[in-house]
Amino acid sequence: MPTTRVPMDEELWVRVHNAVLGARRAVQEHWDDPAAYRPRVSMPRVSTSSSGWPSLYRSPGLYGSDGPLQASALFAPQVDTLHPLTHRSVPELAELIEYIRNREDLRDLFSLPVKSEADPDIRQWRQRYFEQECVDLALHLLDRTAAVGSDDSDLLELYCEREKAVLAETLEAEMLVPLALTSLELDEPLELAPQLRLEPIDAATQAVRAPQAYSVHSVPPPVINAATHMIVVGGVNLPNRPRAVRQLGNLQVHLPLERVDRVCEALRIATDQPTGYAQVLLRPLGWADGWEHDLPPVSQEAVLRRYPERFDDFAWNRAPLPIPRAHLELIPNILSSLENAPKSVKLATRRLSLAELRSQDEDRVIDACIGLEALLGNSRDELSHRLSLRAAACVSRLGATELSSAQVYDLSKRIYSHRSSIVHGTSETRYAFSEVGGRRYNTAMLAVDLLRVLLFDRLSSKAPWTPESLDRQILEALDAPRAAEPAEASPAGGKSA
Repeated sequence: MPTTRVPMDEELWVRVHNAVLGARRAVQEHWDDPAAYRPRVSMPRVSTSSSGWPSLYRSPGLYGSDGPLQASALFAPQVDTLHPLTHRSVPELAELIEYIRNREDLRDLFSLPVKSEADPDIRQWRQRYFEQECVDLALHLLDRTAAVGSDDSDLLELYCEREKAVLAETLEAEMLVPLALTSLELDEPLELAPQLRLEPIDAATQAVRAPQAYSVHSVPPPVINAATHMIVVGGVNLPNRPRAVRQLGNLQVHLPLERVDRVCEALRIATDQPTGYAQVLLRPLGWADGWEHDLPPVSQEAVLRRYPERFDDFAWNRAPLPIPRAHLELIPNILSSLENAPKSVKLATRRLSLAELRSQDEDRVIDACIGLEALLGNSRDELSHRLSLRAAACVSRLGATELSSAQVYDLSKRIYSHRSSIVHGTSETRYAFSEVGGRRYNTAMLAVDLLRVLLFDRLSSKAPWTPESLDRQILEALDAPRAAEPAEASPAGGKSA
């Protein structure tokens, strides 16, 4: 279907169009020989592991033996065994290179910003980079039209996407962050906030995000692979000057990862299931640096260890346990409350996440206690006693719980006793347990769960409590029995105090 888009540079479009037609003609002449070399692209494969998680695979070779044909792979600066065509063997491609070279405004956009060319090796490398960028503008269109089965009527639409990636000063994109080893009961996008949502990962995005066979990073590929849903952050604006810096530099500094971390924090408050992320992707909106055959132009921008350390311990061999939809629907309200919460509540939320990411119980206790202090403390009072009272008062508001207020108070005191032994080096064991009401609790897990329950109550309440309001609740509870008793006359004829 013909496009309604208009090229930003009409003259450049005419030359690129001619270059595509010339390259297509040269490729067809080469393939007219039945014995001619036919390179094929190696496509990523998506399957499902025995435990139920996605399994992504890329062949370690550059080209596949059974994949689709890749015409652009026939071209190189010089003829060799695998490249029978050169950039300048097609007159229209050579004309495109010289046209861009002779236009100063375009030449800089296709060049590396190297300050000095005194070194002949650098000069040669810069020249080859420039020519490759020029011809790619046409060769990418050559491959893409063949991949999606389009004809010349769609060529302008594809050109406008490639042209925008070169000429626009800023580019808009969406950031995609797959949730590692986290299954959601979610079949359609769920809006969390403006420009922020959860959605299932479609088949094409699963394929294009498959890690490269020889990627070097500290995250096991199965952790990256095992993702069924992703956080989508919209409204990401990327500077495109100089363009080479955007392509070759570190875009992570321009990505709003704090919004992703906030969603993960809300998930940890709403559910007790571990979650996190490892892969950060970018989905261009209306532009493309290139395509992988017929897949969307999604690129991997970072691989990070923002997930629980225990995921590395073959967690991908455990079957997915979906987080219920009812829990997911709590996240928008939690995010909204976090946005307006005081720094102490945000600190407690961050410490809950840190505790969840730890592998050592001692570290989890310290993080959880810092979070409890931020959430319940307000001065240098008798810390463990006052915080334990406030925790008990807060839990009493929740109604039906497994533990009484007195038991919560007792457990809170034991958590802080264990914390004290850790920070003063007197702890004799890495794993501590507390027994209340005939039940035995892992102290570290108890500390994290207590912090999660308190944060959930604080952030989901229509009238959020404060440490001071919890103290008033305790005092009112002390006054309640006396207020219910009938007043007695004093010896002086008045009422008793």
